[in-house]
Amino acid sequence: MPAKLKPLSRQVLVVTGALSGVGLETARQAVKAGAAVVLTARDEAGLRRLAAELGAGGGRVHPVAGDLTDLAEAAKVARAAAARFGDIDTWINSGGEGGHLAAVNGSEAAAQYFEGRRSAGAVVNVGVAPSETKGFTDSLRRTLRHSRTPVSVTLVRRSASPPAVARAVLYAAQHPVRDLGVGSRGRKLTAAEASLVVGVGALALAAAAAFLARGAIGARARPAIARAVRPALMRAAARRPVSTARLAARHPRQALRLIRALR
Repeated sequence: MPAKLKPLSRQVLVVTGALSGVGLETARQAVKAGAAVVLTARDEAGLRRLAAELGAGGGRVHPVAGDLTDLAEAAKVARAAAARFGDIDTWINSGGEGGHLAAVNGSEAAAQYFEGRRSAGAVVNVGVAPSETKGFTDSLRRTLRHSRTPVSVTLVRRSASPPAVARAVLYAAQHPVRDLGVGSRGRKLTAAEASLVVGVGALALAAAAAFLARGAIGARARPAIARAVRPALMRAAARRPVSTARLAARHPRQALRLIRALR
């Protein structure tokens, strides 16, 4: 049964590593969107200051200090979050303090909390590289597969600025998706979407352009085709320049035909 996640304004989020980087940006954006946010990190005084700042405009914020390299501390954070706001909808491991171990324990605490609850939940793991988080992310998915509670588990690849990654994290909190990559402008693309747009789509357009360029019909149709597909293809190439370059290098003849057809 797929997870059906709540809108962000109706969610309770736990954000780890909330005092800096992606965690801080995620907390700011989530509060602005109307979510209730539980901030957690080791520095209790820093958390209290941040909670006061984010709550000054009426935001629902609660600080809970904890060292998530200790599973008992992670479970304590989960209990405190549920006690304060009555529920947890999304647990966000934003990296930072404790790194991999803190993310493992945070995910485990979330999994224990989600077991037996009625509405779907989400766990979002932010990683510098897939190797840092993919192993336990896959393990968590296997563990939750047999749970009575649908849970979405997402790995966000941190390859852009904290605000852009934070937007992707909050997207994952509302949309069940396995993996999210973040482009230079914060565009959220799954691996399947990127492959479809940049790979299969480019080759299909090249083949179609080459075929339709033949004869009188092609001469009339080619300008209309070029006007229709050129903007979308250019945007896709700009968002994924490395993938586009690799694709062109693997298929130089098709790439040249596509360029000629879309001039």
